[in-house]
Amino acid sequence: MPTAATGLKDIPAAHIPPPDDAKILTLPDGRKMGYGEYGDLNGRPFIFVHGIPDCRFDCAWLDADKALAKRLGVRWIGIDRPGIGLSTPDPKRTILGWPEDVQHLISHLGLDTYHIFGVSGGTAYALACAKLLPRDKLRSVGIMCGMGPPASTKSGLSLGNRVGLAAWNWWPGAMQSIINHSVVKKAQDPDRSQTEKMCRTQAKWAPAPDRELFQKEEMIQLLTDIWREVYRQGSAAGHAQEMKLVADDWGFPLESVTHGKVRLWYGDKDVNTPLGQGQYMADRIPGATLTVFPGKSHFTVWDHIDKALADMLQD
Repeated sequence: MPTAATGLKDIPAAHIPPPDDAKILTLPDGRKMGYGEYGDLNGRPFIFVHGIPDCRFDCAWLDADKALAKRLGVRWIGIDRPGIGLSTPDPKRTILGWPEDVQHLISHLGLDTYHIFGVSGGTAYALACAKLLPRDKLRSVGIMCGMGPPASTKSGLSLGNRVGLAAWNWWPGAMQSIINHSVVKKAQDPDRSQTEKMCRTQAKWAPAPDRELFQKEEMIQLLTDIWREVYRQGSAAGHAQEMKLVADDWGFPLESVTHGKVRLWYGDKDVNTPLGQGQYMADRIPGATLTVFPGKSHFTVWDHIDKALADMLQD
């Protein structure tokens, strides 16, 4: 049986203090799984499947003052995937192997029923859960601004995103090296301000609809927390593995996701994960529903998180 652990001695970068949310589950094969719980801890469990590069507490910013969680009764459970944050790397992992890890945490927490909520680059993992986790326990699956499989359309992607995806496909080793030198080094610096400066620079280059949000001080601080945690282990290897896995065949056809309660939400101005990718998935996943928010982008679509959660709570 998996066991809970609180010690962080096996995690590199000990000079970066562990966040207050830090929890670790030891899996049957000895790997550590980092996770955190947020929102209404007595509410309906929503397992949050983070994007790339993100970590377990990415979901905390959705409801920083917990007002939404309190009103709707949502208990967020965020999990670091292998090689990210507090979770042990697993060079042999696959997208279809992820639900087994999630099931161990579900059993550890004693969850009777639960929802899966995936975002952006976490889409493949959320859909793998929809395919493999017990249907009578998994109430519904939500995908917000989800990244489609490699065969889905690239139409609507910004030039920067097109170049970035191509670079990861063709030169993954070079991209990992670049991030190690340009991002990880700053994220590992005991001086937090180095990461803050990097985040402020990134904010200036954000797509126009998202730029105002990214330049807010609370968002700068959140991004700083996330990036320092994503690269806590001192390398971009986990990030690189994430990109490789979602850029390759996911290991299952969308038509095999027959859970029946998969909801997708997109903004029609999203240049990171365009609406066409959501339409592609909705057309192939049996029973899936697609909701479009006019004028919303990859990040401003989160203005409608209350609508998304309310929809899922009906299931």
